[in-house]
Amino acid sequence: MKRQHCKTTGLLLSVLACAVSAQAHAEAPMRCVVDHEGKWLCGSPEQVPLSKAVPLSKSTPVPSKPGSAAPQTRPAEYAMPAKATQPVSTPPLQPAANTAPTPQPQKAKPSVVAKQGSRSCPIPATGKRGPIALTDRKDAALAIDADDMEIQGKNIFIYKGKVTMERADQSLLADHAVYNHKLGSFEANGNLRYKETGTELQGERLTLNTQTDSGTIDNAHYTIATTGASGDAKQIEMVSRYLNRYHNTTYTTCDPAEKSWELQAEQIEMDELEGWGSAKNAVVRFKGVPILYTPSYTFPLDERRKSGMLFPTWGYSEVGGGDFSAPYYWNISPNQDATITPRSIGRRGLSLSGNFRYLNSDNHGEIDASLLPSDDLTGKDRYQFKLNHQGDLETAQLVNPLSYQINYATLSDKQYLSDFGNNLGLSSSDTLEQTATIHYNQDRWAVSALLSDHYTVGTAAEPYRRLPQIDGSWSSESANNQLNYSVEGQFVHFDHSSNSNAERYWIKPSASYNYTLLNDAAYIKPAVSLSQSHYSLDSGSSSSMSVPHYTLESGLFFERETTTHLHTLEPKIKFNYIPDGKNSGHDFETNSDDSSESHSKDRAPHTKVVTLSVASDLLSNSDGTKLLSTSLERSRDFRSDRTEDWNNLIGKISSEYGSHNAALKIHLDSPQSGYTPESNYTSWSNYNSWSNTLHTSYQFDNDAGQLMNLGFIQERGSKKQLDLSSAWEINHQWGLFARYNQELISSNKHRLEDLIGVSYESCCWSTNFTRRKFFTGTDSNGANEFDTTWMLVLELKGMGKLGKSSNLNQLLEESILGYKSKP
Repeated sequence: MKRQHCKTTGLLLSVLACAVSAQAHAEAPMRCVVDHEGKWLCGSPEQVPLSKAVPLSKSTPVPSKPGSAAPQTRPAEYAMPAKATQPVSTPPLQPAANTAPTPQPQKAKPSVVAKQGSRSCPIPATGKRGPIALTDRKDAALAIDADDMEIQGKNIFIYKGKVTMERADQSLLADHAVYNHKLGSFEANGNLRYKETGTELQGERLTLNTQTDSGTIDNAHYTIATTGASGDAKQIEMVSRYLNRYHNTTYTTCDPAEKSWELQAEQIEMDELEGWGSAKNAVVRFKGVPILYTPSYTFPLDERRKSGMLFPTWGYSEVGGGDFSAPYYWNISPNQDATITPRSIGRRGLSLSGNFRYLNSDNHGEIDASLLPSDDLTGKDRYQFKLNHQGDLETAQLVNPLSYQINYATLSDKQYLSDFGNNLGLSSSDTLEQTATIHYNQDRWAVSALLSDHYTVGTAAEPYRRLPQIDGSWSSESANNQLNYSVEGQFVHFDHSSNSNAERYWIKPSASYNYTLLNDAAYIKPAVSLSQSHYSLDSGSSSSMSVPHYTLESGLFFERETTTHLHTLEPKIKFNYIPDGKNSGHDFETNSDDSSESHSKDRAPHTKVVTLSVASDLLSNSDGTKLLSTSLERSRDFRSDRTEDWNNLIGKISSEYGSHNAALKIHLDSPQSGYTPESNYTSWSNYNSWSNTLHTSYQFDNDAGQLMNLGFIQERGSKKQLDLSSAWEINHQWGLFARYNQELISSNKHRLEDLIGVSYESCCWSTNFTRRKFFTGTDSNGANEFDTTWMLVLELKGMGKLGKSSNLNQLLEESILGYKSKP
């Protein structure tokens, strides 16, 4: 049996200092704890579980020594008080189910292991909305082990040799430790290692107050599991359970052995309760080279929002010169935020941009604006503005809420987007919307009102303003979906800056009957409608147009199933008949969704057309993937003034097989009057007298970062373009992307866009460099003009991005079909 050595300290026999030999400690593992009666309980760990220990307050007397019958082979283990846990912060206001999500400036990263080259990168789960879920330390037992222990006075406990301390989520390893029971404080040194939820600290000397969870560690190295960050500090100050301050410190999310980038700061403060870190007098070094200094910088520890400066961005344009921005993020409230961005463009001057987002219980929206006063190159004020607002209005008189939406976008001039870039995500079409709509629907009817204007960007003719347009519709509800009635109506006041203004009243009742037979393998569907339009012009004249329209459609459905595939075949025939062609003489709109029905509310030519079509699909039985889809359509016009045979050939074929996607569309209209096509077509030139359209594309996408597109478009007399693009991941670190878009019409042959770039990604940083040259128009002499831009994005993972990542991502998604930027 091992011996226990005890001696008195001072005059009080109740205050003991007991030392246990290391040899005895190794021979028979034992445990001593204090029970509910204030007595020592000693025995094996199985005989004396920690559940029998009770928490001690500062007023709890130290119990007398345990009896010698149960030899103490390990130092005393006891419980002690802990500070009350700080409350978890209230999460931001959550939107209602029918509203847009809360604006988020940071993307959540999944908790996965990302492969980067030959290494595996642990990516921390930073997508949390609040502080780390901390273990409750209140009333938790405190267990301390050591090779030797002494008790000095009433409250001082001294531990030597392989000291371990555990309480809830806390653990401490050291060579030497002193605990003051009255103050609840620890002092430890020698091979020091301290852990708590989410953080591991190493250093030379530690002070820790177990009642307030505060303390210091000198000459420390730290690792933060939740963000993957690590660094060194002259001193780490643990202010509270949620707040640490790192003095004369470094910070990086790279492997400590390969510090590709590092933030060096006079002080870094990390507040888990708020979810943000802040640095003072900080220098960012990349590959050992200082690239940025900032007196103050904040960075996210999770996805919550906080006001502060964001990383500056830069770029270069051949025309505009250097481009530098310094954005500031303003977290106004849980449901509102804004980003304010001063921008310096070398050859143009200083501009200011702003973005404001808001989310309320019944509406949400976004406002973007940018202003460059007196552009140094043009001498004019340059600006852009965009508003999007939508919501619902509930009234006691209506069953369903009214929904409304406002979209407004404008530019200072038509060259703005090509000169400054599409920073606001404006449409790349020829016109920008300026609309306000309100809509209501209930059961089988719906009504809406629209105010519409446009800002014309391209060379398209100015469209009519609609001030206002009112639409209404009603449809029947057939139990067997066979006999159906419907009525559509519209009133529009057309307004134009140069053409005559007018009002149009339009109504269209219709009826159809869907008759199925052969167990739904065939159908016959006759339909009839009457389109009636009435016009009232500002000049005082008026006119009306009434057009009946008859259709008869029939089709068959065939299916053939094998063990691996399902093959479908759907032949159809459709007859369109408009007895008397009508033309109002007005050109307010032209909507033609069906190539065989080139009519609108303003015109309806005499039509007597039979269209034959056949469609076939090949699907996988395992997952329903459409592997091959083909269709062929051809029509014949039986009007007496038309002599040509079957015409208007439309062919489509598409395939999706594994990583391969291909599509081909050919549209051939009837030849020009007096032209007889050759009986044998041996080359594409045989079709030159036809009004034809050819669209063909091929895409390879293996869902492993390897994407390639080949495309060719020809539209007779207006467009003949070759389009090649690719985004190709060479390995888990390197990637290339490129696009080449060329206009091939000989009279105006020129390059539309060429783009090339390279990307690199490691565990803790990534970069993207892109060069783009694009066609901007022609000068006064008719010569083609181009601009060239360079974009560089450097992301220091866990800190932010240097460069215009949003602009680059938008550019690549628009230029390379199927490309999706990484979150």
